[in-house]
Amino acid sequence: MTVKEEAQAILLDAMQSATKVYNGLIWNLREQYKETGKSPISKSNVNKIMKDLPHCKEYYSLSAQATRDEVIQAYKSYFTLHKNRDAKARQPGFRRKTTYSNLRYYNGYGFKLDGNKLTLSFGLHKTSGVKNVEVEIQHRSDIEFTRVINVLITYDKKHGLQAHLVVDTKAVTALGKRVVAVDLGETQLLTAMLGDGRTLMYSGREIKALRRYWQKVRRKVKPPVEGQKKSRRYSQIDVKESRQGATGCTSLPVILSTGAPRLA
Repeated sequence: MTVKEEAQAILLDAMQSATKVYNGLIWNLREQYKETGKSPISKSNVNKIMKDLPHCKEYYSLSAQATRDEVIQAYKSYFTLHKNRDAKARQPGFRRKTTYSNLRYYNGYGFKLDGNKLTLSFGLHKTSGVKNVEVEIQHRSDIEFTRVINVLITYDKKHGLQAHLVVDTKAVTALGKRVVAVDLGETQLLTAMLGDGRTLMYSGREIKALRRYWQKVRRKVKPPVEGQKKSRRYSQIDVKESRQGATGCTSLPVILSTGAPRLA
């Protein structure tokens, strides 16, 4: 992602605001625990806390809600471990003040892509008056997509700012005549055997762990009845699982031979 100096400063400021919101929610929930012995993580309680956090207005509202959901999920994971008397159970901690937290845009809201120009919204209440920022992204020219669904903006010291897009794509025609055998699994998400004998293996352990976690969450909710609309709570679980799966997992190939694979 190519970002001009001014646009980069705006984005990084918004990402630090996300960090401050995350830490502000954690601090307030800890204070509530000190006073009442409980840390209510209902959306109504966390939303009430967010209204008093000034930095909540410094980035897009749906992205701020995603920060809220991160905090709620962190506490739910802690409560589950604590209930099971896991020695590793620790209350969610603060992020470093220098951390640039992710910015998230969902379901087509808050962003616009025109060619390779990506415009990201900050809403109407940012104190600086900046309502949006435009960046230039690079993507594979051989992949055609019909629409962009979600956008995730990340930062790290090695790669700088990056835009991760979830898109609907058009079917890709084969680039050559070589054949690869593919086997899909759970623990090993994908195993591919190339024509020259090399094998690639993609681990599915992270996704498997996430799937098992959300299966446990669903057991606590009344399952949908066939032919009827899913309950709001059940639909929220589907969305959260989808978001976490899209942003929280990485799967790197293990190449069981020398040399890098190349498909023609």
